[in-house]
Amino acid sequence: MKRPSLLIAVWILSLLPSGALAQNDMLLSDPESECALAIAGESNVDWDGPYGRGYDVFDETIAYESIEILVQHTGGACNFILTATPVSSGGRAVLANGTAQLEYDVLRETTGPSIISGSLEGTPSSRIQGAFGPGESMAAALLSIYIPPLQFVESGTFDGQFILRLYREDGASSTLVDERPVTIIAPVAARLRIDAPDFANGSTVALIDLGELSGGARKDVAFDIRSNSRVNVAVSSANRGELAHETAPTSIPYRVSGGGQLINLSDRAGRRIGSSFAGRTFAVEVEVPPGSYPAGRYSDVLTVVFTTE
Repeated sequence: MKRPSLLIAVWILSLLPSGALAQNDMLLSDPESECALAIAGESNVDWDGPYGRGYDVFDETIAYESIEILVQHTGGACNFILTATPVSSGGRAVLANGTAQLEYDVLRETTGPSIISGSLEGTPSSRIQGAFGPGESMAAALLSIYIPPLQFVESGTFDGQFILRLYREDGASSTLVDERPVTIIAPVAARLRIDAPDFANGSTVALIDLGELSGGARKDVAFDIRSNSRVNVAVSSANRGELAHETAPTSIPYRVSGGGQLINLSDRAGRRIGSSFAGRTFAVEVEVPPGSYPAGRYSDVLTVVFTTE
């Protein structure tokens, strides 16, 4: 007797180094007047990621988004301090989507150090310090927003804020003269990865040999799923749940279960499984009952489709 087979197809759907700021001298104002300072520049960051699609939980690429911050000065000479404090519970630099959190940092350029601190006046390592002479001038700096890769969070839009605070140094003390909130928005795309041992070298097609059918047959095909979104699984059969004889007009009905539940192959309705944050195995179980079947080769094409919501 020829050996029957079952074909399964899977379709997977900154600031300058050492805290210095670049300074541009402008038209002089009254050098005898009091030093006046203000923050200007960008206040919103759209984190697009290295490929313009937001944050990808499976991507190991290091990426940054940059914003330009200005410190404007008029009047007499003075020194200043610029600090950054996250707006979140616990003082952690996180973007939130409901209860899910995505860690981030704000660096001087892309090499650091971090300017984020839980202290309003910063720490020695996080403060940006500078000095202005008398007159009117401006200091410009580039800050880099960094979201570490491989944070496995659910899909959706994450957002958060940090506050830039500008202090004027007055001898041994400092005075808060301006502050500016900066909002970060980072979309996290729904992503899906599937590993299937029966599918060699990343192929999406596998030939499953069921062996001799007269005594019945069973085969389990495992799909290891990892996704940051809910996953829908749809299973369909080219022959509506029957193994068709290669030449004769006869067929053998068989059963398919997915995730332990019987799947109706008379239509294309699928079954949904939940978010698989820690990894999950979805097993497709093919079972042929024992019987006296005409000799020959039987086959069907079973298609398993995984999609994210």
